[in-house]
Amino acid sequence: MRRKRNALLSLVLIAALLCGFAACDKGGGGETTSTTEAAAPVNGGGETTTSPAQSGTVPSGTQTDPASSTGTQPSGVSDTAPSSTDGSTAQSAASSTATQTSATAAPTQAIPSTPAQVLVAYKTVMDKAKQDVKHFRKLNYQTVPTEEAKFESKALDLALPVAMSFVETKEKAMEAGSYKDGTDNTANLPVVGTPLGCMVSDPALFKSAQAQQLTDGRIKLTLVMKEEYNPEPPANGSRTSPSHVGGMFEPLPKKNIDDTLQNDAAVKVLVRNLEYSLRYYDCTAVLVYDAKTNHIETLNLTMHVDINITGGSVMVFSAKGKALLHSYQEMDQFVY
Repeated sequence: MRRKRNALLSLVLIAALLCGFAACDKGGGGETTSTTEAAAPVNGGGETTTSPAQSGTVPSGTQTDPASSTGTQPSGVSDTAPSSTDGSTAQSAASSTATQTSATAAPTQAIPSTPAQVLVAYKTVMDKAKQDVKHFRKLNYQTVPTEEAKFESKALDLALPVAMSFVETKEKAMEAGSYKDGTDNTANLPVVGTPLGCMVSDPALFKSAQAQQLTDGRIKLTLVMKEEYNPEPPANGSRTSPSHVGGMFEPLPKKNIDDTLQNDAAVKVLVRNLEYSLRYYDCTAVLVYDAKTNHIETLNLTMHVDINITGGSVMVFSAKGKALLHSYQEMDQFVY
């Protein structure tokens, strides 16, 4: 099942590349630069009590070479809870429950007040969900903003109809039975195919991590991750991730994309010797949960992918240029 899904996502990425080719005569450029400034609170209501994660230098484990992706596990990506040096009682309690996998994990009622505490709370709630959730609904869809793509050749719009047939729009996704009926397969909860809901333990891997008090005892967590090149997801059943993006999100496996580009007969007719890198930036998790029970109300994950193609061809035309792919996951209707 995971391999089939990866193959589909690979085709989605190829579709994004082709859509970018088709939009080369549009203005705007395709590069979006991620910053190290703090993200603003998502909603105007409620009280935001956290400070954004300090940017500083890129932490160990963040890949900086766009042409390669190592298979080693980066620092701060594991199945253990993050630690805090502030000595607070709330942090200590949350940290002690972060690695528990039973349904009796202590509720995280206190509002997290540091990026480390926000990450502990997120991991605690997500790990509990992987054990206790019986049913939920999940919507997966993508957007490819053609107006933001910029490529050398203008003749590649011939590939646009083929490309768009692979893109799962929100409208298409909402018609799917898996969304309408929900699913009992908790393996499809992040982190997909693993027993854990979060494998990231280092708050320094985030641009910002914030908490907000909502009504009725609910807490909203918003975490924005720092950029990473060519991240890979964890293997099925694993408790560690080879990348920090893969430790929370579902990055497109580059090796699967390469396999499709090289071995799929239909793709090989169009695409040849493609050289590219994938920069994941501002990947954002927004979690709303009941602080008394640690039960999830909604979970939204967004990945932004900056596709940089440095060589190769589509048909007889140059494939150099940039394009963007935005991937969205919206989850709700959780039953424990």
